[in-house]
Parts: sequence; C-alpha cells; structure tokens
Amino acid sequence: SLLAALLTLWLTWDLGRRLWTRRVGWWAMLALFSCLQFGLMGKRAQIDMVLVAMTTLSLWGLLRHLLEGRNRPALWLAGFAAGVGTVTKGVGFLPLLVLVPFALWRWRARGTALPPGTARDLWWLLPAFLLGTAVWLAPLGIALLNATDPALHAYARELLFKQTGTRYANAWHHVKPAWYYLQVMATLWLPGSLLLPALIPAWWRRLNRLDGRWWLLLGWALLVLVFFSASPGKREVYIFPMLPALCLAAAP
Repeated sequence: SLLAALLTLWLTWDLGRRLWTRRVGWWAMLALFSCLQFGLMGKRAQIDMVLVAMTTLSLWGLLRHLLEGRNRPALWLAGFAAGVGTVTKGVGFLPLLVLVPFALWRWRARGTALPPGTARDLWWLLPAFLLGTAVWLAPLGIALLNATDPALHAYARELLFKQTGTRYANAWHHVKPAWYYLQVMATLWLPGSLLLPALIPAWWRRLNRLDGRWWLLLGWALLVLVFFSASPGKREVYIFPMLPALCLAAAP
C-alpha cells in the first residue's frame, strides 16, 4: 500500500508537470496527499491502494497519448496497467472510459487537429490490456485445465463472476442510496472538498473553452461516479480512483 501510494503521488505530480507546469504538478500532488481518504488507504494493507496506482498509471499513459501527441509506449503501458488493475480488483478497466469524453471533446473541437496516428493507435490498447490480465488469468487457466478438485473451479467462478458482475448488478450487501458518494466526497475528501464550490464554476469555464485537459479529467471522473452510483452496492473506496484526476483538475 505504501509503495502504491508513493507511485500514485509521483504519477499525479508528473502528469501535472507535463500537462501544465512543474508548479501545478506539486500542487496536485499536495492536494492528493492532504486528502483524508488518501492517508487512510495508504497505510492499510488492502488492494484498493494498488488498484488506484494501476488506474492512475493507466490514466497517465492515456492522457499522455491523447493530449501530448502520439505515444505508443505510453499507450501500451496504459493498456497493460488497466489489465493488471482488472485482475487486481475487477474495475481496473475504468481508465479506458476516458475515451468517451475524448470522443466528445474531439466532436466539439472539430477544428483542432490531432497528431497523425493518435486515434488510429488506440487499437493497441486491446492487446496490451489482454497481456495485463494474462498475468493472473493465464496461470489460473492452466491450473483449471489440470485441476480435478472442484473447489478450484468453484473458486474461479466466485472470483470471475460472482465477485464482479453479480456483485455490481445485484449486490447483496453494502446497499446504499444513489446519493451516497456525494456524502463520501464531502467527508473523506476533506480538506479538498471544501474548495468544490469555487472549483465547479472555474471548471465550467474551462470546459466551455474546450480545453481537452479538463474535458478528459472531469469527464472521466464523472463517468466513474455514474458507474458506481448505478450499482446498488456502494462502499467509500469504490470512487477512490477518481481522486487523483480531480486533484489534477483542481491544481491549476
């Protein structure tokens, strides 16, 4: 958890430095470090901090490719990290949803040209993602092919289906109302959440200017919030992957 927290802080700083300035990178990292939930998760021996490190790494690669210009190594790293995140805790694929606000932004900003190959190279995400999931799924598949113990097959079904799709669509515990995550953001994201009344109008102005940095960061965070709010089962750690992106959007 500690190593994953340090990696997440560095990725947040580096992305802020690349998309804006070194000063913005430091402010984004400080904002993330100061949030209550980050400190709590960074010292717990749970997989949630590792998941956030993987989702932030994937987002780091995707944003570098989509905003800085064609970057196939970063794209491969993004897909691989999303795959590793998925076998870490089911929802590691979430960074790939940034392609939705990217498409909307490109549609709105039709006069802005992309570097050649930026959109075409996105297909490399698929083999990179599959390679990342194979880190765990390949050994599991080999073990299942050679296993005669029904307990191993039951274990695989539990992890691959019940603890993923069933848990999302038909949760049997942690059932919360649709607005639950607003409460989480207001409390566990202190002190940063106190700035939201001032940040929201500033974000709106930047979105109206069609600045791709805010379109991708805020659009992705909104999709993650909607994704988890749609599930009846809710826990405060589920929206934790949003936090680095929002700290980046708030820093400038």
